[in-house]
Amino acid sequence: MTRTIGTGLRDVLVVGAGPVGSCIAHRLAGSGRSVLVVEEHSSIGEPMQCTGIVGAECVQRFPLFDDSIVREVNSARLFSPSGREIRLWREDTQAYIIDRTSFDRSLAGKAQALGAEYATGCRAKQVELLNDRVRLETDGGREYAARAIVIASGFYSRLPQQLGLGRAGDFMVGAQAEVNADSTSEIEIYSDQDKAPGFFAWLVPTTPNRALAGLFCRKNPISRLRSLMSELSRKGRIDPTDAKITPGGIPLRPLRKTYLER
Repeated sequence: MTRTIGTGLRDVLVVGAGPVGSCIAHRLAGSGRSVLVVEEHSSIGEPMQCTGIVGAECVQRFPLFDDSIVREVNSARLFSPSGREIRLWREDTQAYIIDRTSFDRSLAGKAQALGAEYATGCRAKQVELLNDRVRLETDGGREYAARAIVIASGFYSRLPQQLGLGRAGDFMVGAQAEVNADSTSEIEIYSDQDKAPGFFAWLVPTTPNRALAGLFCRKNPISRLRSLMSELSRKGRIDPTDAKITPGGIPLRPLRKTYLER
């Protein structure tokens, strides 16, 4: 049964149900605030746009990951443009690979357990700051109001621009796909500038016989990733694939200002 989300005045609206949005919702709800999280996608954690590599220190210091860890990592293979390989390794675990979809859903579940409400499939369209509240309008014409708002909706959101906070002036774009990779057991990093100009590409093992292939660049990430996957397939690193490719952007500089009243 679908729960009806009311439109009454709340303490805080959070736009975006990623890790930042859900962690904030969890802390606010835990301190007794009324919180509504608005998420544009119908399922939390999808589409998955992250490789999920988390440093060992982060996992040890922050008890957030529960059952979302799928692999421990203590080594990596780095490939130069000429194809020469350097292998780095240590005896102790250096990083963990997490299932980002599972991780996002776990954080949302923790926030909901403390009373935070979630409205999924609800894309924020317009935000307006008023004297005593914030008004948020969604694509479907629904309106929500709160005493304050947190915008955690990622790189493509236009809400910061609407509020006069500006937009990211420098950014990179990436693309990633989940592939079959029976022989891949270590993280592989490719610095070939033909594959990923200015940045790098990767093949990261996750669950048994599966891996994430991806890259960062300035433009054309999808076509470049298709080319990379074809090459990896010819070399026997992954199975031939027409896997779904998910693109995404990452800002390289912060906004000129990150807060306002409310």
